Amino acid sequence: MVTNRTYYSGQEQIREGATVRERQSIITIPDMLKMSVKVKIHETYIKKIAKGQRARITVDAFPDKVLEGEVIKVGVLPDSQNRWMNPDLKVYLTTIAIQGVQDWLKPGMSAKVEVVVKQLPEVVYVPMQAVTTTEGKRYCYVANGADQERREVEVGDFNDEFIEIKSGIKEGEKVCLKAPEDSDGGEVGSEPKSGEPGKKPGEAVKDKPVAAPTQTATKAKA
Repeated sequence: MVTNRTYYSGQEQIREGATVRERQSIITIPDMLKMSVKVKIHETYIKKIAKGQRARITVDAFPDKVLEGEVIKVGVLPDSQNRWMNPDLKVYLTTIAIQGVQDWLKPGMSAKVEVVVKQLPEVVYVPMQAVTTTEGKRYCYVANGADQERREVEVGDFNDEFIEIKSGIKEGEKVCLKAPEDSDGGEVGSEPKSGEPGKKPGEAVKDKPVAAPTQTATKAKA
């Protein structure tokens, strides 16, 4: 005996001979000329995201190709599906429109998205771990020959890798990536405030065993 199976919503399964209602969605055909990426932004960063911001998109299947995109929609409410799975984690669904048409891009592919929230031209920056916090002040250990000079610095904006140095260190000076073993230490890489400087790797060199490896303070170009 053949029975008519229905979905949990009560609608009959879409098949030959089935009854459909007016305006019922039967099939969805994606528009390959207008592709977009949906990303989930954590609540601590959603205030930085706005429509019109540029984004860089890297598809996992083609990591050597970088696509340009633009934020076209920012969710105003937390994602309901994620909230059901993890009530303590609040994320907001954000849509990034991909510019141009790529034949190799297919629906359902995974991608990494970097939204450009701020650009800082002509600034000196160092790796996050090079900045140490002691008694509310920020310090860097500058390599001076065989010694390390503890120097107070004024910091600015930062991203996940680098932090802006407004004063205290000049371009080209080498800083320790962590406090020397004989120092009073402190919290490394504390975040003073939000922002996003430009990214550019520096030159890593080796120092004596009692100190951390060093890296050159770099100046971002426009």
